[in-house]
Amino acid sequence: MLGGPQFSGHVKGIIGAVLSEKDLHRAKAKSAARIFLFSTATGSASTAKTKDHRTITRVLALKHSCPGVPVCVQVCTPEAAELILELPNWSTTGGDVCVCLESIKLSLMAVNSILPGPLLPYMDT
Repeated sequence: MLGGPQFSGHVKGIIGAVLSEKDLHRAKAKSAARIFLFSTATGSASTAKTKDHRTITRVLALKHSCPGVPVCVQVCTPEAAELILELPNWSTTGGDVCVCLESIKLSLMAVNSILPGPLLPYMDT
Protein backbone atom coordinates (compact mmCIF):
# COMPACT_ATOMS: atom_id res chain seq x y z
CA MET A 1 0.00 0.00 0.00
CA LEU A 2 2.77 2.45 0.87
CA GLY A 3 4.36 1.80 -2.53
CA GLY A 4 1.38 3.26 -4.39
CA PRO A 5 1.80 6.43 -6.47
CA GLN A 6 -0.51 8.45 -4.21
CA PHE A 7 1.89 7.95 -1.27
CA SER A 8 5.16 8.25 -3.20
CA GLY A 9 7.31 10.93 -1.64
CA HIS A 10 4.86 11.53 1.22
CA VAL A 11 4.87 8.43 3.40
CA LYS A 12 7.78 6.26 4.46
CA GLY A 13 7.27 3.08 6.43
CA ILE A 14 10.13 1.92 8.62
CA ILE A 15 10.23 -1.23 10.71
CA GLY A 16 12.14 -0.90 13.94
CA ALA A 17 11.90 -0.61 17.70
CA VAL A 18 10.63 2.60 19.24
CA LEU A 19 12.60 1.82 22.38
CA SER A 20 15.87 1.78 20.40
CA GLU A 21 17.65 5.14 20.07
CA LYS A 22 19.50 3.72 17.05
CA ASP A 23 16.21 2.96 15.25
CA LEU A 24 14.74 6.35 16.17
CA HIS A 25 17.83 8.05 14.75
CA ARG A 26 17.70 5.88 11.60
CA ALA A 27 14.05 6.82 11.12
CA LYS A 28 14.79 10.52 11.77
CA ALA A 29 11.91 10.45 14.24
CA LYS A 30 12.75 13.85 15.76
CA SER A 31 12.14 15.54 12.41
CA ALA A 32 9.11 13.46 11.36
CA ALA A 33 5.84 15.18 10.51
CA ARG A 34 3.93 12.48 12.39
CA ILE A 35 4.58 9.03 13.88
CA PHE A 36 2.05 6.19 13.70
CA LEU A 37 1.93 3.24 16.11
CA PHE A 38 -0.31 0.32 15.19
CA SER A 39 -1.47 -2.47 17.47
CA THR A 40 -1.49 -6.05 16.23
CA ALA A 41 -3.55 -7.57 19.03
CA THR A 42 -5.89 -10.36 18.04
CA GLY A 43 -7.35 -13.01 20.25
CA SER A 44 -8.24 -12.87 23.92
CA ALA A 45 -8.84 -9.82 26.10
CA SER A 46 -5.67 -10.53 28.08
CA THR A 47 -3.65 -10.48 24.85
CA ALA A 48 -5.18 -7.11 23.91
CA LYS A 49 -4.35 -5.69 27.33
CA THR A 50 -0.77 -6.92 27.12
CA LYS A 51 -0.37 -5.39 23.65
CA ASP A 52 -1.90 -2.13 24.89
CA HIS A 53 0.53 -1.96 27.81
CA ARG A 54 3.41 -2.36 25.37
CA THR A 55 1.91 0.31 23.13
CA ILE A 56 1.63 2.71 26.09
CA THR A 57 5.31 2.09 26.86
CA ARG A 58 6.17 2.88 23.25
CA VAL A 59 4.12 6.10 23.37
CA LEU A 60 5.92 7.17 26.56
CA ALA A 61 9.30 6.51 24.91
CA LEU A 62 8.33 8.43 21.77
CA LYS A 63 6.95 11.42 23.64
CA HIS A 64 10.14 11.51 25.72
CA SER A 65 12.51 11.19 22.73
CA CYS A 66 10.52 13.29 20.25
CA PRO A 67 8.42 15.72 22.33
CA GLY A 68 7.33 17.96 19.45
CA VAL A 69 6.30 15.23 17.00
CA PRO A 70 2.58 14.38 16.86
CA VAL A 71 1.80 10.71 17.52
CA CYS A 72 -1.15 8.72 16.19
CA VAL A 73 -1.64 5.52 18.13
CA GLN A 74 -4.04 2.60 17.82
CA VAL A 75 -5.05 0.67 20.95
CA CYS A 76 -7.47 -2.18 21.53
CA THR A 77 -9.16 -1.30 24.82
CA PRO A 78 -10.88 1.89 26.04
CA GLU A 79 -8.86 1.71 29.27
CA ALA A 80 -5.62 2.04 27.33
CA ALA A 81 -7.02 5.00 25.39
CA GLU A 82 -7.92 6.73 28.67
CA LEU A 83 -4.41 6.13 30.02
CA ILE A 84 -2.81 7.58 26.89
CA LEU A 85 -5.07 10.64 26.91
CA GLU A 86 -4.01 11.32 30.51
CA LEU A 87 -0.26 11.24 29.78
CA PRO A 88 1.32 14.53 30.85
CA ASN A 89 2.93 15.24 27.46
CA TRP A 90 -0.02 14.07 25.32
CA SER A 91 -1.54 16.97 23.38
CA THR A 92 -4.71 16.56 21.35
CA THR A 93 -4.37 20.22 20.35
CA GLY A 94 -0.80 19.50 19.23
CA GLY A 95 -1.94 16.79 16.81
CA ASP A 96 -1.74 13.66 18.98
CA VAL A 97 -4.50 11.15 18.20
CA CYS A 98 -5.50 7.95 19.99
CA VAL A 99 -7.88 5.53 18.27
CA CYS A 100 -9.49 2.66 20.18
CA LEU A 101 -10.58 -0.33 18.06
CA GLU A 102 -13.13 -1.53 20.61
CA SER A 103 -14.79 1.90 20.78
CA ILE A 104 -15.02 2.08 17.00
CA LYS A 105 -16.52 -1.41 16.83
CA LEU A 106 -19.12 -0.57 19.49
CA SER A 107 -19.98 2.72 17.78
CA LEU A 108 -20.51 0.94 14.46
CA MET A 109 -22.72 -1.64 16.17
CA ALA A 110 -24.78 1.17 17.73
CA VAL A 111 -25.24 2.86 14.37
CA ASN A 112 -26.20 -0.47 12.83
CA SER A 113 -28.90 -0.97 15.48
CA ILE A 114 -30.43 2.39 14.56
CA LEU A 115 -29.93 2.06 10.79
CA PRO A 116 -29.86 -1.67 9.96
CA GLY A 117 -27.69 -2.54 7.03
CA PRO A 118 -24.95 -4.86 5.84
CA LEU A 119 -22.35 -3.44 8.23
CA LEU A 120 -22.11 -6.15 10.92
CA PRO A 121 -21.32 -9.12 8.63
CA TYR A 122 -18.03 -7.41 7.70
CA MET A 123 -16.92 -6.83 11.29
CA ASP A 124 -14.65 -9.25 13.12
CA THR A 125 -16.51 -9.77 16.42
